Amino acid sequence: MRQVIQIRDKTRIHEYLKKDTNLHIYEIGDLDDFFFNHTSWWTLENENEICSLAMLYQSPDLPTLLVLNNNVYLSKELVTKLLPYLPHRFYCHLSPELESAFSNNFSLDHHGLHLKMILKNENILNRVSIKDVVELDVANLEDIYNLYQKSYPGNWFDQRMLETGMYYGLYIDSNLVSIAGIHVYSPQYGVASLGNITTHPDHRGKGFASKVTATLCLSLLKKVNIIGLNVSAQNAGAISCYEKLGFEKYANYNEYMLNSI
Repeated sequence: MRQVIQIRDKTRIHEYLKKDTNLHIYEIGDLDDFFFNHTSWWTLENENEICSLAMLYQSPDLPTLLVLNNNVYLSKELVTKLLPYLPHRFYCHLSPELESAFSNNFSLDHHGLHLKMILKNENILNRVSIKDVVELDVANLEDIYNLYQKSYPGNWFDQRMLETGMYYGLYIDSNLVSIAGIHVYSPQYGVASLGNITTHPDHRGKGFASKVTATLCLSLLKKVNIIGLNVSAQNAGAISCYEKLGFEKYANYNEYMLNSI
């Protein structure tokens, strides 16, 4: 009989996730010590074999639940049994069709279909000029917040991520106009997921996003083997930019905001 188990065994979790690393880059990255204490994990198990897995990232502002699995039936069973343990309000990334498992207990605000993309052609990065791109740190924090306020309000930037050394930007006339960073990054597990990438509206169409993103990827490839990202399926401009840098579409998933009924 299958049962839900709360788990902290990194080895068992990773053994399950690495069966489809491209799908689970976020979860694998969150096994890193830098992120792990902010996470909770549950598995659906049958005779000590993990059938499905869910991870809750315990952000102080808004927890985020990830349930990504190609077996919808097993994932729905996990979610149904997990409902009593979930917070009253959280964001989530769900494989298609999983939202119905929440519908009796939560209101769901759909934030759109998203794509997971994976860097496949690393050689393209070397063709991009990275002149004038600089590494960002806490000294640039005010400039970073100003840029996000103008061009990417409501983004998921956590200033703690600057400690990874994996944020890059481009300045024009002392103004930060483009930035690229990470959501998860783990040299230990060999994965990274890009995030918080934006360019000021007055400077778009000039290739700045390609410059900062290429610089970031080249830096990451010194430490990790697999680089991915999540992007809205409606963001044709961003998708085109990433494809030109060597990324390819891998999987679809949906993002929702959930509030208990």
